[in-house]
Amino acid sequence: MHFPAIWATVRFSILLWLPLLLLEVTRPFEISTLMMSPATRSAFFYAALIAVLVASGLAGAATSMAAEREQTTRALSGQAGSASGAIAFLALQPTVQRWGLEQNLAPHLGSALAFGIAALVAGLLAWLLSSAPPTRVRKPFALAATCLLLVLWWTQTIIVFTPEPSVSHWSAMLCGAVAVSCLLRNTFLGATKGLQRGLAADFFVAVAIPCILMGVTDPQGSREQEEPADLVKTPGINILLIVVDTLRADHTDLATTRHGTTPRLAKAASIRGTRFTQAWSAAPNTIPSIKALFTGQLASQFGGEAQIVKPPPIEAFTLAETLRDAGFETAGFTANGLVAGQGFEQGFAWYWNLASHDQFTHSFFLNRLLAGRRIYRGFAWMEALHIHKEQSQTMTALAQEWISRSGPRPFFLYLHLLDPHWPYQDRSMGAVPRDMRDLDTPFSHIDFLRLPPANPRHGKYARDSRMREMKGRYDDEILASDRDLGNLLDALEAEGLAAATLVLSAGDHGEEFFEHFAFGHGQDVYVEEVHVPLVFLWPKDPRFDGMPKQLDLPVSLVDVLPTLLDLLELPPLASVTLGRSLVPILRGHRDVTHPPVLAESRDARGLRFAYREGARVVRFAYVNEGQALETNDQRVFDMRDDPEQQAPRGIETPNAASFVERAGADLRARGIR
Repeated sequence: MHFPAIWATVRFSILLWLPLLLLEVTRPFEISTLMMSPATRSAFFYAALIAVLVASGLAGAATSMAAEREQTTRALSGQAGSASGAIAFLALQPTVQRWGLEQNLAPHLGSALAFGIAALVAGLLAWLLSSAPPTRVRKPFALAATCLLLVLWWTQTIIVFTPEPSVSHWSAMLCGAVAVSCLLRNTFLGATKGLQRGLAADFFVAVAIPCILMGVTDPQGSREQEEPADLVKTPGINILLIVVDTLRADHTDLATTRHGTTPRLAKAASIRGTRFTQAWSAAPNTIPSIKALFTGQLASQFGGEAQIVKPPPIEAFTLAETLRDAGFETAGFTANGLVAGQGFEQGFAWYWNLASHDQFTHSFFLNRLLAGRRIYRGFAWMEALHIHKEQSQTMTALAQEWISRSGPRPFFLYLHLLDPHWPYQDRSMGAVPRDMRDLDTPFSHIDFLRLPPANPRHGKYARDSRMREMKGRYDDEILASDRDLGNLLDALEAEGLAAATLVLSAGDHGEEFFEHFAFGHGQDVYVEEVHVPLVFLWPKDPRFDGMPKQLDLPVSLVDVLPTLLDLLELPPLASVTLGRSLVPILRGHRDVTHPPVLAESRDARGLRFAYREGARVVRFAYVNEGQALETNDQRVFDMRDDPEQQAPRGIETPNAASFVERAGADLRARGIR
């Protein structure tokens, strides 16, 4: 083994990967974000370790296959092979990953296959460069190939990872180039000792200097704020949209129950707010729910049922885009990686993804590595190390910091918290029953995720005494979120911004604890998964005086966008055909009729739709029957005497049958099904 040549090639590979890793995990966050959260810090170091392993694997494969025994030629050939393999990996990984998912393979196998192909490319090119050319030209030939590949590497990086490069991003690229150039020079000189020394200096140049520059020159990231036309009709009104992930209404104090888990928000609502006690999400999972919230449309209305699980298309006009064009300064903070970019960032001048594990699972070389239902060990490991989600304390602190530094124009800030999402933690907020805190075998969310879809046999879990402990952890997460949101509201008051800020708080969907024989969310459109809290906290402004404290009519999250535009006296969006402004109802116009509330879900079993008109709800379940989707499962519920939807009415009665027929016709008329 020729260790000096292998060592030089490994260093070369690491110096290619680490600056890109630095860009990936800090873009467009402040560098201080990495220090604020143990979860993010752990993810960063874990990603760095994997980057080194990937670089070392490519370099080792390339150098070991190089046939020429002369040290310099072998090192240069290995470096060229390593660069080509890395480029091949970045180019192949999305395609191979998609193919793996289509073949129903475990998600990490796509990345493993792409890495294997890239390693083969690296080794073959290194072997060809050190064997095929004539002996006298092997060294310059290998050097020229390495330099050409470096040009391709940096070109691809600039195009893909820094479309709007900042000073700090350019510094990372420049320092990496300097470090690699120095290593190439030492390699080309051919001194054996020169091949082995200098790692500390190279590392400092490639990583430490960009870190310092990111902290002092451009802490806000790379996206510059545009200067839109001043079209705001209601001057001085800021918008703060708070989404608490997986927050079912009956586990709060914001709907029809008094659960004791949201005292801060409930108090604020009683003083200057309006609670919508019968608000429904448009879907029982995050992507279609937030898609509907941002666009005022059901997810399926963007092209059919396949669009339910997809992010907003580029042609969708979102709430953030509308407010940006109206003169608002826009920003978003999300702890849920499912809404990290990919169309959800449209209209935001700044958009931070603080999903801890997504700092590396959604990175350029580990996309979807820890996603999917098959890798429960990864979930368990993340739960044990508490790196599965960013906590509300960090999220609200960063939001508060951004608000304090925002400009003179009114702002629109979207804040998405993840705390109540599984896995639930005991946050020491007092919701976990004392007699259940030291269970030898508490329930684990992973145990439930392993279960097949809803099955009547799972009803035993709802009756198990240990479920009290799991629900206690869930409530503890809600209490922690409420505490930190209350602190954020207090900070707005201290900054003098509460009087000029309209605050909306909602859940994106609920959570099922085997009420209908399943666990989690995204399973169905029953009430526990789609009934969410919705609260408006009004600015201290005469224009918002007289708003009711509580409204009990059924509304949907698709109504949020048109309602905000109406409140701000902005023109409605022509694309919104489902969501309706709630302002007439808030203003006391009793003759206003509100359209039916719809919710939809799609998974491997088929489609689910809920159609609510007043107190009556019909649930349509379309199931896979060969290649077609058919429905013989239609259930009608009356929410007045059956609020938990446990006693479906028979559809053979004339009233129920006509309601089901009318609901089906309405869905078809909307192009849904």
